[in-house]
Amino acid sequence: MVFFGYKTVRAGDHAVVWSRDGSFKVIAGPKRVTLYRQRLEMLPVYTADQNSYLEIRKCTGVVEIIPGPSSKFIEPVVDESIRVLQCTMIAASEALVVSRQNSASQDKSKDTNGVDVRIIRGPARFIPEAGEWIDRKLNEYVADQKSYLEIRKRTGIKEIMPGPCSTFLDPVLDESITVLEAKTIGASQALVINRRRSVSEAKGTSNDVEVRLVMGPLQFIPS
Repeated sequence: MVFFGYKTVRAGDHAVVWSRDGSFKVIAGPKRVTLYRQRLEMLPVYTADQNSYLEIRKCTGVVEIIPGPSSKFIEPVVDESIRVLQCTMIAASEALVVSRQNSASQDKSKDTNGVDVRIIRGPARFIPEAGEWIDRKLNEYVADQKSYLEIRKRTGIKEIMPGPCSTFLDPVLDESITVLEAKTIGASQALVINRRRSVSEAKGTSNDVEVRLVMGPLQFIPS
């Protein structure tokens, strides 16, 4: 507390002057300030570059996200804290599972148990919105021309994707993804393939197994 005096706020700086009755006034420099039974406090500035962002927590509990490049002074009474956080870099072969509690579903979002889930594919620089968090990072599954992807759904269905192809595991719909090698059949070879018929296909026949012969040469991928 200064009984009487002067303080200088330099250009580019901000300060707050507190009075004895608890009131305050924010001063933007450059300015010469006269103090009478007051206290001057310099306000810290927080700066985020292009690879970071500002997380501002308000005294009301609201969280505000400001992507960089940006800078901000903390506002007395309004702001509780400001943090400079790094963006999450997503490589071309990666994806992020981002969750958000109690928010309205948006395009490309899937709502499950009160949580909105969205997938962010790389390459990208990810900055979360207020209330979001990174659930996990996904790696891309890649099959070349001699392999395929076997995708097991949570419903029990199995899906086959012949290569060359690539995809990410859907955390809501998929249980697992496996990269499997295609079976090479030589020119003088053949495979006997068995497939269980569905209920509708098996109606009217005593045999519920379909048998077919696959002749080489080729790369066999089961359906």
